Amino acid sequence: MKTYTFHRAGVGITCVESISRDVAHRWLDEHSGWFDAPGADPPGRQGRLARIPLENGEAIVKRGALSFSKSVLLALAGRSARSRKAFELGLHLARKGVHAARPLALIEERRWGMIRVSCLALEAIDATPLRAFILSRMLDTREKRKLARAIATEVAKLHAANVHQRDLKAPNILVAETGRGDLEIHLIDLEGMRLLPSSPSYRVRLRDFARLAVSLREDSVAAAGVDADDLRFLVESYLELTSEAPPIKEEVDRFLSGALRWARKKEARNRRRDRVIR
Repeated sequence: MKTYTFHRAGVGITCVESISRDVAHRWLDEHSGWFDAPGADPPGRQGRLARIPLENGEAIVKRGALSFSKSVLLALAGRSARSRKAFELGLHLARKGVHAARPLALIEERRWGMIRVSCLALEAIDATPLRAFILSRMLDTREKRKLARAIATEVAKLHAANVHQRDLKAPNILVAETGRGDLEIHLIDLEGMRLLPSSPSYRVRLRDFARLAVSLREDSVAAAGVDADDLRFLVESYLELTSEAPPIKEEVDRFLSGALRWARKKEARNRRRDRVIR
């Protein structure tokens, strides 16, 4: 995906080519007021969200305000703000064919040469969060297998793009139904992802699936019919997609037991801290 950038009075905007110059100029004029509109998050909250209309659909915009000390540290270290990293990662995933949050624009306000405010605009996805999708219907074995295969396919593509999702949980996985009756998975939370210098290690891939297992073992999801067999099929599908040959039973057992070991620790830690498991 190609981009273009221009600046005006200390504010810069980088857009993908599908966003016209006229729209980009309008966004520069309007962006400071997006988060004061009805329905936006309360003023003063970092990482506020807003929705803005597009010619077809809408965009979700996340605003991040950096403290002065954080701005100084980023400037001294020559590092980018999280919003820029997320924007660039989203472009990378789009080039690799991964269904993920699609970046549209990045607006950065600078003072004294330091980034103080950034706005990341993402194309809204017409899809349902994974947990809501599972709970909204009684999935039979065939449908659960289709869902697991779709998830395994997208996670395999994510890892093939050398990206690690540090919080691969149900709220960050969206499910869309295509006109052909297939399921399409979209991964969100670009800021929770990390581009690695090479393919994710076995340990990293195990951790990703451990976090996903926590969501799929949650009480209401289990009550909806997702069980140990479904988790096993998910792992088998992923290993098949990431290997040159179908995985043997011992390989699946090893990966699954490792993921579940980490998942149980996460669940126990959340219970001790009285945190919601999702």
